[in-house]
Amino acid sequence: MTDSATQVFADAEEAARCPRDEAAWSAALWARVEEAGFPEALTYDEADGITTADALGIVRVAAAHAAPVPIGETMVAHWLLARAGVPAPSGPLTVGPVVAGEALTAREGDGALYVEGRLSGVPYARFAAGLVVLVDVEGRTLAVCLRAEDIGTEPGLNLACEARDDVVVKTAVPPDRFGPSPTDAAGLFAIGATLRSVALAGALETVLSRTVAYAGERVQFGRPIAKFQAIQHSLAEIASEAAAARAAADMASEVLTGPEARTLAAVAKARTGEAATKSAGLAHQVHGAIGFTLEHSLHLYSQRLWAWRDEFGTEADWSLVLGEAAFDAGPAGYWPMITDLDHRVGL
Repeated sequence: MTDSATQVFADAEEAARCPRDEAAWSAALWARVEEAGFPEALTYDEADGITTADALGIVRVAAAHAAPVPIGETMVAHWLLARAGVPAPSGPLTVGPVVAGEALTAREGDGALYVEGRLSGVPYARFAAGLVVLVDVEGRTLAVCLRAEDIGTEPGLNLACEARDDVVVKTAVPPDRFGPSPTDAAGLFAIGATLRSVALAGALETVLSRTVAYAGERVQFGRPIAKFQAIQHSLAEIASEAAAARAAADMASEVLTGPEARTLAAVAKARTGEAATKSAGLAHQVHGAIGFTLEHSLHLYSQRLWAWRDEFGTEADWSLVLGEAAFDAGPAGYWPMITDLDHRVGL
């Protein structure tokens, strides 16, 4: 699956290059993504020979090539709809809410679901064929498929020029487009954090490989700068941060729901966010002035690192979640909480 994703996203970096203040998007790349069957990857299970970690590996590869498509959001949308018994529309999909504390209101009546409200920074909403949202109705959490014609969008961008659009909703949804959700709003937010953690880990791998390559090519004082001890220390630190981020993201990608999923997402998002901050700074130091130019590819990844570390909660937000879990565990349970976590999720 990873090899297949690498082939699909091989030239995605060129599609990510776009004029400033314009959203990066590639319809041709998305057509290849759909042809490969990637949107449904999360709907399979271990009986099909595909784990959630396998499926989310697609997200990591896409991020490692700066792919300007909502592959992770579409995969989660398909998963939510499949579990809710709702058919998924073809085309790119996205999910919401993606900002903590935001929610749409909904009520049932006359056989339909009346949904309204506003969501901020929804990934790729302007390009999406559908938006899958979670709403609470009379003590139930429902997964709702809103079609493009059901929503209004106000275009926005994140730091990496990825579409992050505000969405306005006021519509009646027929009963064949909503059903019981496999998770609640807090669970979806944790899944989003896991998506961003996996993406951060993928982008960090590329930052590391590009920085190592540049250090070997750039000659100063008659020898490659990779021969200088200070540069070697920077490369070693980026490598260690990338490895730690990958390990944390891989652990979180093993589970999407259940009692441990939120804790694992918190670990992953906090650790990958920290790694993004350190590694992007070091990579730009090694590259020097060339790394800040639009012509060089480094900015495609460093800007994504800076943007993604703040989406679906910052490392500070998720560190508070871990702190609360530690207090809940108490003195006797704190160490087992750390050491047994991988065992309880079956790693």
